[in-house]
Amino acid sequence: MLHSKTWDKTICMKPGNWYCFTIIKTVTIPDDQEYFLMRHGHGYNHLIPAGYYTHYGLYPGKRIRCHLDRINCLGRLFFEPENPFYSPGKIYPFRFVSLEKFNSPDMGETHTATVRDHFGMKWQTFPFRMKLPRKLPEIINCEVTRIKKGRLYLKVTGNLS
Repeated sequence: MLHSKTWDKTICMKPGNWYCFTIIKTVTIPDDQEYFLMRHGHGYNHLIPAGYYTHYGLYPGKRIRCHLDRINCLGRLFFEPENPFYSPGKIYPFRFVSLEKFNSPDMGETHTATVRDHFGMKWQTFPFRMKLPRKLPEIINCEVTRIKKGRLYLKVTGNLS
């Protein structure tokens, strides 16, 4: 087992991998933003902004899995906690809220849908082109393409009939 003083987190942790943490406590640092202080099994502490994850049900003492999104040029690690309901690459039903139409020089007439997720939060989909039915459905299927800072990136799948 590696001792925490000799374990280099930027070498041992790889972007794209998942790691387990325990939330130790919430802290407020000088920028007046609240963070979750998490501890990895090797003893290293990491901070994630608490405000992005209020709907995740995180609290001190909870064990969570986090995806290492990236390591910047200064060696800072950016973790994304696992969403308790959604996973990237999977398709889910979302409650339809509204539709916005606009013209794009590249794509012509396109639409974006505003949908409501399992937690009641509103999200806008990526622009899409398709023939719309007269009556829009209450539920539409969207693929979660990415989750970053607790935000869902959604792509409408199938058709809206």
